[in-house]
Amino acid sequence: ILYNGVLSKSDELVIGATNEPVVTRVKKILRPKALDEIRDPRMRFESAVEVKAAAGIKIVAPNLDDVVAGAPIYGVSNEKELERALSKLEDGMVANVELDEEGLVIKADAIGSLEGLASELKEAGYPVLTAEIGDISKKDIILAETSKPEMRVILGFNVKVLPETKNELENSDVEVFESDIVYRLIDEYKEWRRKYDLAEEERIRREFAHPGKYEILEGCVFRTRGPAVVGVRILAGRIAVGQKVLRSDNVVVGRIKSMREGEEVIKEANQGDEVAIAISNVTIGRQIKENDVLYIEMNERDIIKIREAGVKLNLDEEEIIEEMQKIKKKDSPFWGR
Repeated sequence: ILYNGVLSKSDELVIGATNEPVVTRVKKILRPKALDEIRDPRMRFESAVEVKAAAGIKIVAPNLDDVVAGAPIYGVSNEKELERALSKLEDGMVANVELDEEGLVIKADAIGSLEGLASELKEAGYPVLTAEIGDISKKDIILAETSKPEMRVILGFNVKVLPETKNELENSDVEVFESDIVYRLIDEYKEWRRKYDLAEEERIRREFAHPGKYEILEGCVFRTRGPAVVGVRILAGRIAVGQKVLRSDNVVVGRIKSMREGEEVIKEANQGDEVAIAISNVTIGRQIKENDVLYIEMNERDIIKIREAGVKLNLDEEEIIEEMQKIKKKDSPFWGR
């Protein structure tokens, strides 16, 4: 679209491209014929020596392979105009995208597409590390690898992965999503992120003690020691093999050695489950007894790590932490805060 000035067949063109501006010579200017002059659909355009704004035209010129859709085009007739056009392109080829110190790498085929994708991501709450026009390259992978694992992602709108980059991706943990529809691209990333967050939450739950509260069921003492085996009901949270057993007087009395649900050996149990657990280093009737309410021992690092990882605790699990704060208050007034 020629929206300002005059373009002549003798002019040079300065056009925004992926790497650096393209400077080329106009070979032909084509403008649409008036509707009443179109006899043959194959002859919709006529050649022009000069066109004034405003007009929709076609330009035939060499070396246009790297030209970017939506980029500015300047017609220049002398060296001074060429320098001015190149200076303008430096600003005109920069997408208006708010960047963050950490976030997603986004690529698109045009400035408008890039800005639209970035806008949708911002609205969805996802930060953008870098936004550029062009196909996905090795440099993009290197940039993506600097972000947190959940944001080591490249979103490509209407672009392709360069052949030499595909080999690089095989040895990288960077994820690449490609589409020619913005909303599909974002939806695919959202779904991947949802699965990633669930897996990460589960990893944190396994790696660190998780809030857990349980009760020894009456009449369910199967062995009193060496190790003690009892039936328990999980009142809130989660318990797992290997975790320490805490009494309500802030005394650690043993460790969960194994766990069974019926005939099945399991590693963990959640709120509402009734399971049999073996507890090492305790004797039923001495350190613990039927109807006792016990907790999973947690240190402050466990709680801090869970909070930092964004693991979502339900209300019952939050209540367990509050109860443990009261239990540990005598020894550590600011525990878990």
